[in-house]
This record gives sequence, C-alpha cells and structure tokens, in this order.
Amino acid sequence: MGTTLTAVALVGDGDDETLAVVNVGDSRTYLLRDGELDQLTDDHGLVAELVRSGQLSAEEAEVHPQKNVLTRVLGLDEDVEVDCFQVVPYRGDRLLLASDGLTNEVTDAQMASVLRRLADPQEAAAELVRMAKDNGGSDNITVVVVDVVDDDDRAEAASAALAGDPRPTQTALREPPVRDTPPPSSTQARDAIPAATPPSSRRLTFRVALFVVVLLLLVGGAVVTVGWYARGGYFVGLAGSKVEIYKGRPGGTLWFKPTVAEHTGLTSDQVQATFVDDIKAGKPEPSLAAARTYVKNVQKPAPAPSPTPAPQP
Repeated sequence: MGTTLTAVALVGDGDDETLAVVNVGDSRTYLLRDGELDQLTDDHGLVAELVRSGQLSAEEAEVHPQKNVLTRVLGLDEDVEVDCFQVVPYRGDRLLLASDGLTNEVTDAQMASVLRRLADPQEAAAELVRMAKDNGGSDNITVVVVDVVDDDDRAEAASAALAGDPRPTQTALREPPVRDTPPPSSTQARDAIPAATPPSSRRLTFRVALFVVVLLLLVGGAVVTVGWYARGGYFVGLAGSKVEIYKGRPGGTLWFKPTVAEHTGLTSDQVQATFVDDIKAGKPEPSLAAARTYVKNVQKPAPAPSPTPAPQP
C-alpha cells in the first residue's frame, strides 16, 4: 500500500524563519492570504500532470476515469522524489493542509469561504470535514488549519519596503508604518525562495516501473496479435514436387513460419495444370477442411478403365 503526505514546518531563526512545505501524492497545502486562497502544492497524479501539460482542461479532469491514479506516493519505493519549497509567512496568513477526501468533495471557493468566515482554526477544520461528509464523504477526510499569529513585524517591514519607505528596516520594525501596500501574494512568497531539488535517484521509481509494465503489456499484446494472424489460417503449397497442406500464411509472417499440417500424398504431376501456379504461390484456405476439399477438387481425374474385349464365339 502507498500513502500521500503534505507537511509544513517552521524553519530558520528569528527574522529568517520560513515555512518549509513538502508534498508527495495528492494531499494538498493551501495558503489563504488577504482573503485569497492559493494551492501551494502540485498533485502527483496522472490526470493532474495532463492538466499541467495542457493536454486536459480542469473540467475534463474532474470527470476523467483515471483521476485517482497517482504517479508518486510513499510506501511503494525505498526512494521517492519529494516536492520541497519554502514560503515566507506573514501575520494573518492561514494554511490549510488536507487529504483528497476534502478536496474531492469541497470546491476551492467553498474552502476559501469557510476559512474567511470562521476565525477559530478548530471550528474551520470541523466545518470543512462536515461539508465533505455532507457532499458524499467517499474517502478519509484529514484537515489541518494553521494560523500565523506573529511574524516579528515582517508584514509591516515588507509593506514599508514595497511602499518605498526611506527609513531603515530596523526603524520600520520598531515603528510600524501605515500599511499602504499588502505583503507579497502567496505565489510571490512561494517563488521568493527556490524549491529544493532532490537528488536524482537511479533506483526504479514507481513511474518507471509502471511505464515498463505498460510497455511489456503492449509488446506482449502485439506479439499475440501477430501470432494469431500468422497462424490463423491454412494454405496448399508445394514442397519440391509434393503437394502439402500448411498451417500459417504463405511465405510466413515475421518470425512465424508456416508448418506442414498434413501430407496429401499428391505430386504436382497429379494436379490439373490450371491450378499448379496457384499452389506454387500458396493457395490460402480458412480451415483444414477447406484445404482438404481444395486438394480433392484439383486432382486430375483418374483415367477411364479400358473396355474389356468381348469373348469370341
């Protein structure tokens, strides 16, 4: 069995503290900032990757039969590629961590509405779980709501910097200015610090293993199909001067060569002249019985018996 994971941890020290976000699978981390909800993590699923590459629309993805097929999980391989990046937190930010039991039943707009409406994080989490159950509750529902309640005046300092405040940063930290410009959006915060790139793994990953299995199935299916075609009929042909019934196709197909299914006991001299060229080329027949009938029909008729002389009186 495999499982998914999304997690957030406070890292760093003092003014340098950031939120480290990691993700494997289709559990998600969202950030609500200034009333706007953004999904920070990317789903590691077949359909999600098709949407990101532009091969599917979001609407098509919602009804796709393979929407639950994951390309990355924990538990199937010893090594797994993990998405890891950092987000700069600001006072008033709210993070939502949730399994697909929530996101499959409740829309982003509905989640944002609950997170904006309910100030208590425990109440907000309980309300989201209730909504997911009411909408079907077809999977386990895990919800964590985290509020950023203090940022050491980082939001005010960022506002002052963006507004072009001439005072030094330390002064801004001691005397918070009027907030004319909001802190960076969640997308800007996510992009401010580059994502940590995990070391490449030479082990067989789940995605590679799945590709190999699918490829082997396709090759095996092709071999079976060619074999069925190559061995799916009979023909009458010549082996030297002998007329034989073969199983297969005249000349063979790829590595499938025809084999003698039955000896007729005839030679080409015993076949009517008009049929000899067809037999040399290989006369296809759908079944062994049809081939036998053809051989019987192309034989030269037996010579009429000589008349018996009448007895002398």
